[in-house]
Amino acid sequence: LPALATGEAQDLPAVLVIGVERDGQLSVAGEAIEIAGLEAVLLERRATSEDLAVMVHADRDTRHGDVTRVFDGLRAAGQERVYLVGKPGGEQP
Repeated sequence: LPALATGEAQDLPAVLVIGVERDGQLSVAGEAIEIAGLEAVLLERRATSEDLAVMVHADRDTRHGDVTRVFDGLRAAGQERVYLVGKPGGEQP
C-alpha cells in the first residue's frame, strides 16, 4: 500500500502481524497461511493475550480486495483491534 503522510506509531502490548503479499498470499510470522486458518491462529494467540491487536501489512501493489478479505476474516473471527500498517513519512517509492 502507499506510504502514509499522517498517522502515528502505536504502542501495543500484544501484536499479531499478518502480511498480505502482492499475489494475495497471507503470512503470519513469516509462514504462509490460508484465510481459512486465520481464526485458529487468532484463537491461539488470544488464549495468551486477551488484549491482542492485529496489524495487517501489505505491499503497495497488493490488491485492495485482498486486504479487505483479510479485514473481513478478522472481524468475522471476532477480532476488534485491527490496524493497517503503512510506511511512515508519506514517501512514495
